[in-house]
Amino acid sequence: MKAFMNKKQLGVMLILISLMAVLFVVQIGFNDRLRIVSLMNSNITDFKQYSINDGKYQYKLPSEWIAEQKSYPGNYIIYSNNFKNDELGVMGYAQLLNSKENLDKISGEDKVRLNNEKILDYKIVNIKIKDKECRKVDYKEKLNQGKLVYHNTYYVSEANGIVFKVDFSIGQDKYKESLNSVFDVIVESFTQNK
Repeated sequence: MKAFMNKKQLGVMLILISLMAVLFVVQIGFNDRLRIVSLMNSNITDFKQYSINDGKYQYKLPSEWIAEQKSYPGNYIIYSNNFKNDELGVMGYAQLLNSKENLDKISGEDKVRLNNEKILDYKIVNIKIKDKECRKVDYKEKLNQGKLVYHNTYYVSEANGIVFKVDFSIGQDKYKESLNSVFDVIVESFTQNK
C-alpha cells in the first residue's frame, strides 16, 4: 500500500513540476508582449542606434527622441548624450564612465551629490541585465513649486572599469508606470562589440 502512495505522490509531483514549467514559459512570453504594448502605448515604433568610441559600444534610443551629444573635460565621462521627448515628458542622458570603482561606490557618490531635503522614496536595487551587474536607482525629487520629478538611473558594469549610466527624468504630470518597460528596453540595448 505504501509503494502505491509513493507512486501516486510521484505522479502528482511530476504534474505540479510540469505545470510550473508551463507557467514559467508563458510568463516569459507575456513579459515580452507587455513590453511591446508599452512601447506602442508610448508611440515608440523605431529605434536609432548610437555608437560610442568608433563603434566599440552601442545603444539605442527611440528615433522620435531628440538627442544632443556633449563632451566633458578629463577622462571620467568618456561619452555623454542628452535626450528628451516632449510628448512623453522624458528627459535624461546616457553616459559612458571610465571608473575603476564598483557600482555601489559610483551610485553612492551620485547620491551624496543630491539635495537630500528634496529627495523622496530613494531606492536602489541590484539587478542583472544581459548577465551584467547593474544598479537601478529610483527616487522622486521635490521641486520648489511642490511638483515631483521621477528619476530612474541605471548603472551597468562593463569590463575594464567602464560603466554605462543612463538617467531618465519625468515630471509627475506625465509619469506612467509603463515607461519603466521603455527604459528597460533602452538600457538592455547597450552592447559592447569585441
